[in-house]
Amino acid sequence: KLFQKIRKNFKGKIVTHCNYMKKKLSSHIKGPKIIPNPISEYLLSFKNSKKIFKKRKDLLIYWKNDNFIDETDSILKEMIKLKPNIKITIFARKIFRNTKLKIFSRKFNTKLIFDADEKLVANLYLGHEFLLYPNTYEDFGMPPLESLACGCIPIQRPNVGAADMYSVNNYNSIHIDNNHKKLAKKIVNLFNNKKKILKLRKNTIKKLDRFSSINYGKKILYS
Repeated sequence: KLFQKIRKNFKGKIVTHCNYMKKKLSSHIKGPKIIPNPISEYLLSFKNSKKIFKKRKDLLIYWKNDNFIDETDSILKEMIKLKPNIKITIFARKIFRNTKLKIFSRKFNTKLIFDADEKLVANLYLGHEFLLYPNTYEDFGMPPLESLACGCIPIQRPNVGAADMYSVNNYNSIHIDNNHKKLAKKIVNLFNNKKKILKLRKNTIKKLDRFSSINYGKKILYS
């Protein structure tokens, strides 16, 4: 209520980064304009690169925190039943080095990478077919959006952060629901159908222009 009162009396301009926040704010102020968070121009530069279509490993996971370990565990178990030799890479911040992540990594025989710089993050996205991101909220960097720029197909929750502005199920992304068995079957079927996976990959770069950082400051000041 305090912040609602502050916003109502605010004489300046209020903008927001996604439809979800616009709906929340529109309950007490005139609908603010949406200016989505930009992503790195370095990552965006790959959308027109031939590297988008190079040969890739199976699955990349961004480990935001330990909150989604059970769901990730469940999805991977179902996938491994159908594809026992699946190759998995996890990247995370170094603060998770001594947590449940190590046990999880050993269980699924994954490769672990900590505190990757931007160049390495790009190579990870470029080097994997899918990014598994079961989180129900986004980082500022929006890993699924970053992965799209590099042709890595996100497996993500719908309507998370600004996802409804770039993520379309079965077009450029795979959306997670609570039927992990069905989800695993869909993903493994894609592994075995290169034409379908290529079609998804071609679509990954089609909804990215509005997330450029070029003139981002002007968009905020003059919107």
